[in-house]
Amino acid sequence: MSVQIVSDPKPDIPNSDSRAAILAATPEQKARALEGYYAYFGSWTVDASGPTVTHHLRQSLYPRERGENFVRQVSIQGNRLTLVAKVHEQGEDHQRVLVWERVRSAQ
Repeated sequence: MSVQIVSDPKPDIPNSDSRAAILAATPEQKARALEGYYAYFGSWTVDASGPTVTHHLRQSLYPRERGENFVRQVSIQGNRLTLVAKVHEQGEDHQRVLVWERVRSAQ
C-alpha cells in the first residue's frame, strides 16, 4: 500500500516540471513544498475482529516513522472506505478521519 497526501491548496513553489529545477530551488521554496506533502509505503494486514487495518511502514517521508505500524479503525459502506486514526501529537489527542470513495470509470 502507498499513501500520498497533498494539501489543498497545493503548494506552487517550486513551479517546475523539471527535477533539475526543483533541486535548484531555494531552501525556502523546498520547505514550502514539503509542508504540503506527506507520503509512506509498505504492506498492510486486516484484523476483521477489530475491525482494524495496520499499515506496516517500510519507508516514509518522515524518517522516524520507518518500520512503524499504524493501526486504523476501518469500515466499508458501499463505495466508501473510512479509516480512523487516533494519534497523540503536540501533547494532545487527535482523531483523523480519511474517507476514500471508489468512483466508477467513465467507460
